[in-house]
Amino acid sequence: MTSSNDRRNSERSIVEDSFEKELRDRARERLQEREDALHGAQHSTPQRKSKVGTEGKVTLNGRHARHEVPSDALAPASPRGALPFSGRPLLGVLLAVLVIVLLAVFISSTVSRCDKSEEDVASEPQQVAQVQQEEQQSEASEEVQAVSFDPSPQELDNIPSSSGIETFSLSNASVPEISEEQRSAIQEALDNATEQGDIGFVFYSLETGRGISCNADATVYGASSFKGPYALYICESLVESGTISLDSACAGTAFYDSSSYYNGGSYMVSDLIDDAIIYSDNNAYGSLRDSYDTMGFDEWVTGVGADDATYRSDSWYPWYCARSSAKLWTEMYNYLESNTETATYLSALLGQTETSFIRDALQDTNALVKDKAGWCSDSDPNYNGVCDAGIVSVDGHPFVLSVMTGMADSEQNRLLFQEIARSVFETNETLSA
Repeated sequence: MTSSNDRRNSERSIVEDSFEKELRDRARERLQEREDALHGAQHSTPQRKSKVGTEGKVTLNGRHARHEVPSDALAPASPRGALPFSGRPLLGVLLAVLVIVLLAVFISSTVSRCDKSEEDVASEPQQVAQVQQEEQQSEASEEVQAVSFDPSPQELDNIPSSSGIETFSLSNASVPEISEEQRSAIQEALDNATEQGDIGFVFYSLETGRGISCNADATVYGASSFKGPYALYICESLVESGTISLDSACAGTAFYDSSSYYNGGSYMVSDLIDDAIIYSDNNAYGSLRDSYDTMGFDEWVTGVGADDATYRSDSWYPWYCARSSAKLWTEMYNYLESNTETATYLSALLGQTETSFIRDALQDTNALVKDKAGWCSDSDPNYNGVCDAGIVSVDGHPFVLSVMTGMADSEQNRLLFQEIARSVFETNETLSA
């Protein structure tokens, strides 16, 4: 295969040989013309003079003016084969040399461009691979950014209202897909408990915003499950603002149990919160509500988005849904993450709740639970409830889990509750992915 340099040298040689041949031919033709002109002048002088006399100018004295003979016609003939050095042939030589130089430059430039084009073609696969790698890295970076999530109660407005099992995403991450086995287990647990009362749940990752829900807006009697969110109201809204302190005095009440320790007198706020959270003491909780409901509770709870948990004159325990409960515990998570002295105090209490349906359901796992359960059985089914909600952490990955049921409190119904909570929790790896 001919190289680029051999090809250029061959093309230059062809051009130079062609030009030299043309010069030699033109030189021979010019020499022949001069010889013919010289011989013609010697043999036909009378005719030329006659012709000159006819074509020449007439002077005043009637004689013809002398006709000028071209100087090159009278010049001695050049030897045969010698190159002429008159003006026009020399100019032609210079032009020809210039053409050769320009042609050589053009050929060199063309070959150079071809070489560069070949190099570009050779490097194109590497460039394409580099671009593809950069695009993949960019897409991976965007995916990491997409699953980041800043949880807030307002985000939970986007949870589906369906009465069936629904997966959702509150962030830009994709909606999770649970397995058929997981879905079947949850549905079976729901079917086993449905005849005992309305059931709703919300379970979602605080890191990704991916979750699963069912009947999220079903309103049931929350009973003591609301003691945790009410303690949050006191700590976040009143203590952190300096309105009160954990050492502030609070009057006790005998509203529920006249034999209760908190049936009169004055008690520290922290003592009342301790017993209301850990032991679910009704009088301790009632004392707090008597003292602080009028100090901005409704504004705080509606600000969180739990409009169904506002003050009621007929009950300190609201009828509220799993969505509202999950909003309150999302607010709880954000507050506990602030790591203030009061937040740390409340976090420790929530990890010590004496009764926890969620903790019982997950006892065979390594989950850490901070929650507050509520339970009640009454002749009026409107006051029946087996509920629990809180923050569940698995290997450092936090979730909010709220299961709200209108079942009457009983050992059997508590087991049904645990079956629901356990089957829902089994989706945690999918939601955190």
